[in-house]
Amino acid sequence: MKKLFFVMGLALACPLFYGCRTNVPVQTVPSDIVFYELPCGDYDKDTKEYFTGLGTAESKNEQNARDGALEAARGQVRRKLGGTVKGLSTDYSKVMRGSASQTDISSIVEGELATVVDRVLNDAEKVCERNGRTTTGAYKAYVAIQISKEELAKDMSSALSQNDKLRMEYDRERFRKFAEEYMKGLNEQGK
Repeated sequence: MKKLFFVMGLALACPLFYGCRTNVPVQTVPSDIVFYELPCGDYDKDTKEYFTGLGTAESKNEQNARDGALEAARGQVRRKLGGTVKGLSTDYSKVMRGSASQTDISSIVEGELATVVDRVLNDAEKVCERNGRTTTGAYKAYVAIQISKEELAKDMSSALSQNDKLRMEYDRERFRKFAEEYMKGLNEQGK
């Protein structure tokens, strides 16, 4: 009986000792990757005051590279603002009271805000541009843009105040404050 317990004890102990050993090799960085500091990378993070976007493009034509980088930066901000517009219109329509249904208000607000976003992106402030040439002769461009959250809220408020369907139920100043607080809160949540 003692032999049986001894053998069972060894059988249980072996996997414990063996399990502590690892065959997983230590991962190293491949030697064919060269890390570099991203041009205009300092402008790639939203702040309390600004939405930002960084775009890059490469082309055999210098102007096409610059235009592509600017459009990529706008696209990045547009994607960020798409969620913001949806959330802002839904949340604000819940705050509004009136004869129109919440869904109607939300869709009207969302449509108006999307139009404002497109207009504001066309006028976005370019805060950084770096251009270069690759070893293959192509041009590479980096462009960073920023949009003031306060100005965006004002433009949104102005657009909503001009909508006939919202005019009776809409408080311009209340929306502007609501939108500013909403957008500042996004930065604090890490979005």
